[in-house]
Amino acid sequence: MVATTGGVDEAREMAHAIKRPRDGFAAAIVIGIFLAVAGCAPVPPRPYQSSRYVQPSHPTVSHAYEVKVVDSNGVLIPGADVEVKTRAVPDGPENFNQCKASGDGACAITVTASSFTSYTRNYSSRAVFSAKKEGFYSGSTTLFNDFGSSDSKKSQTVSGQVVLYRPDDYLSSALKENRQEAQLAKSAADLVSMLRLESILANADVVLGGIDLSSFKGKKYLQVKINSTTVYNYLKLNKYGIGNRLFDDVVRKVLSPLNDKTPLPRSVFGYDLIVYGHGRSFADEYSRADKIEYRFLMPASTVKKYKEKDISGQQLLDASVILMDDERIDLKLN
Repeated sequence: MVATTGGVDEAREMAHAIKRPRDGFAAAIVIGIFLAVAGCAPVPPRPYQSSRYVQPSHPTVSHAYEVKVVDSNGVLIPGADVEVKTRAVPDGPENFNQCKASGDGACAITVTASSFTSYTRNYSSRAVFSAKKEGFYSGSTTLFNDFGSSDSKKSQTVSGQVVLYRPDDYLSSALKENRQEAQLAKSAADLVSMLRLESILANADVVLGGIDLSSFKGKKYLQVKINSTTVYNYLKLNKYGIGNRLFDDVVRKVLSPLNDKTPLPRSVFGYDLIVYGHGRSFADEYSRADKIEYRFLMPASTVKKYKEKDISGQQLLDASVILMDDERIDLKLN
C-alpha cells in the first residue's frame, strides 16, 4: 500500500465502514496502520532550554590611599621614608612600594581591586604604611577600603596618618622642663630607646608622657608608666594572680635596663613603676576588660641587690610598697 496525503481521511472512512461494535477494535488497528504508513510522526518536543544562572561580571575598581606622616603634635614630617604593602583581598598578591613623603608629609598609592563575589559587587583592599625618619621611632598604620561594593559607604580615597614619636615624647612636660634633672631626663629617654629597639617589652608599651618624678611618703621616685597589652582571664587568675604575672612579664624585664641606663641622683630614692593590667572573664565573650593599676615603689638600693642576684624576687617585693588600685597589698610569688 502506498501512503498518500489523503491517507488519514481514508483510514477514517474505513473505520466508519465498520458498523458493528465488535469491529471497533479492528477499526483502531486500521487507523494505526494508516497513520504509521502515512508518516504521521508525533509533534517534536521543544528545544531544551537551560535554566542555569549566568553569573554577571563586575568591572575592577581603583582604591586610592593617602597617608600623612606627622609627629606627636600633629605636625607634618616631610621627607620620611615610607614602605607600602598593598593587597586586594581576599587572595590578591601582596605588592611592595617605596614612597618618600612629600613636602606636606603625604604619601599616596592606588590599588586595583576585583569583586570577589559574582552575585553582588564586593571589593576589598588594604594598605600598610610603615614610616621612618632619623630622630624618630618608626611607626605604621593599616587602612582598608571597600569602595565599589554594593553596601559600601567609603569614598574612593581613604586617608590616614602615621605618627612618629621622638624619645622625649615619653617624658612628662614637667621632667623635660626640669633643668636640674636634665641628665636624668636624658637617661630616661635612652631607657625608652633600649626598651623599644631591643623589644624588651614584647606585650607592653611605655605610656606617652609616662616618665616623670613622683613622691611617696616624703621620698622622691623616678616614675615609669607602662601599659600591658595582655588581657588575663579571671577564670584562671584573680587580681592578685594578675599582679604576680605582671611582675614576671613586665617589671622583672624593666628593672635591669632601668638600673643600668638611669642612674639616679642622690635626691631620688627609688623607682615607681606603674603597670596597667587588664582582666575579664572569658566565659562571657561580650564582657569588657577591667583596667587594674599596679604600682611598685622599689628602693633603688634593693633593686641593685636584686640585679646582682643578692636577693630573690620575693625579697624585692617584700622590701617594696605595692598598691593595687591605690590599695596596699602583698604579692606572694609561686
